[in-house]
Amino acid sequence: MTEKLHAAGFVIFKETLNSVAYLLLHNTKGHWDLPKGLVDDGEDLLEAAKREAKEEAGQTNLAIIEGFHETIHYTYKEKGKEYKKTVDFFLTEGHDAVILSDEHDEAEWFSYEEALKKLKFKETRSLLEKAEAFLLQK
Repeated sequence: MTEKLHAAGFVIFKETLNSVAYLLLHNTKGHWDLPKGLVDDGEDLLEAAKREAKEEAGQTNLAIIEGFHETIHYTYKEKGKEYKKTVDFFLTEGHDAVILSDEHDEAEWFSYEEALKKLKFKETRSLLEKAEAFLLQK
């Protein structure tokens, strides 16, 4: 039987001299991803995303960009069990130094092109494409 999970997170960016850089975290499972995590009972999606940004990357001074809210869905197997995960993402500008959690061993700000190459999953790459397009329209 497939277990359903709901998570929330952020596409965190910062403006550089001529472009935008995106924060990716390298997890101990061996791949780069965006900060995200499961929604706790009684928590709304934005609260969960803020908590995860703080827990996973030490980001607390978040300038949330209104009008961007994307949802991705994917299925994966872990320890013989199948999971169907829904993740809601918001967009924010990060201003804090990165402080990693124990779940991650590295964090780095990447250009859009570099971030697309680092992200393992097509759903997350598609999400980053939407975030980049959204920022270019502003």
